[in-house]
Amino acid sequence: MAEYHDSFGDEQPQPKPGMSTTVKVLLGLSIGAALMCLVCCGGGIWFWSRAVSMTENPEEIKTLTQSIATIDVPEGFQPKFGVTMDIWIVMKMAAFQAGPHDTLVLMQMTIPGGLTEEQMKGSFDQQLKQNNQKHIDVIEREVRTFKIDGVDRSFEFIKGTDPETKAPVHEVRGLFPGPNGMIFLMLQEDGENWNEERAVKLIESISTK
Repeated sequence: MAEYHDSFGDEQPQPKPGMSTTVKVLLGLSIGAALMCLVCCGGGIWFWSRAVSMTENPEEIKTLTQSIATIDVPEGFQPKFGVTMDIWIVMKMAAFQAGPHDTLVLMQMTIPGGLTEEQMKGSFDQQLKQNNQKHIDVIEREVRTFKIDGVDRSFEFIKGTDPETKAPVHEVRGLFPGPNGMIFLMLQEDGENWNEERAVKLIESISTK
């Protein structure tokens, strides 16, 4: 496992330029969980600076991705950033981008006692609501089933528009269990760049073994 050298000192991780709204929400969700742990457990800034780290090193991001799940990242998507958090909750997140809006995110959260699919999905939706953010106006939503490690898992294929620009947007997202917690995958692409066959191949490449 790669070491992450970019310490935040006494500051929280800040969203990077070019992040999609969904990525910012996921990052906010993980940071919020960390802050809750600090309030409950104490330790303050000193503990925070040693428990949360971020990297923009491409090789470290690839290593982090493989520690979550084996996945064939689509051609053109480049490592953007990786975040790790190890307090009471253990979180790993790797993000890739192709252009300003096309984003692939793989995130794993490990919580003592376990985290169900419904709980993780509820936390994501709640974070959106709390931040008054809507990352996509949904026009059409389809649930498809794929086998991950031989087990049927559901993925949402969403077609919609950007709330601000009204440009067409496609999003694929799904939750599935890994050996160390629930894993969330999200792929978002502009309408002009959308490639359904590529999205399907991405999902079919996933393995947590």
